[in-house]
Amino acid sequence: MALLIRPVIDKLLEVLAARTTSFVQFGRLFTGAAANLPGLWVMPGRTAIDAECSTLRQAHLITVKFGVEHSDPDSLMNAAMDGMAEIHGAIEASWPGDWVDAVTGGQVQSVTIREHDYGPTWTAGGMVAKFPEMDLLIEVEELRSES
Repeated sequence: MALLIRPVIDKLLEVLAARTTSFVQFGRLFTGAAANLPGLWVMPGRTAIDAECSTLRQAHLITVKFGVEHSDPDSLMNAAMDGMAEIHGAIEASWPGDWVDAVTGGQVQSVTIREHDYGPTWTAGGMVAKFPEMDLLIEVEELRSES
C-alpha cells in the first residue's frame, strides 16, 4: 500500500524533535499564529509520483517553517539564522540511520535541502518575529502492492 508523504512527515518531525534543542512547539501545519515560540512546523507541499515500474518512486517537496521572536531586529535576525543553521545541521546529521524505518516496505533514497528563505519581519506589541522556511526534497522508493 502506498503510504506516500505521511510517514516521511512523521519521520522528519521525529528527527527534528530529537536533534534540535531550541524549539518548544512542533506541528504539521502553521496557521499564521503561534502560542509558543520558537516553534517548528513540517508541512507537506507536493508529491511527484513515478509508478512506471515495480516500485512506486516518490519525490516529496516539504517545507520546514519555524518562528522566532525578539525585542530588537538585529537579535531577531540572529535568532532566525541560528534556527536555520540548527535545523540544517539536524537534517544533515540525520542521514542515513534515522531514515531506515521511515517507510514500511520502502526506503528513503535521499534528503536534499533545496532552499532557505528568511521571509518578512512581523511587528506586534513591541516584539518582532520572523517565520523562516526551508524547502526539502525527500525521495522515496516504495514497493508496489499487488492488488
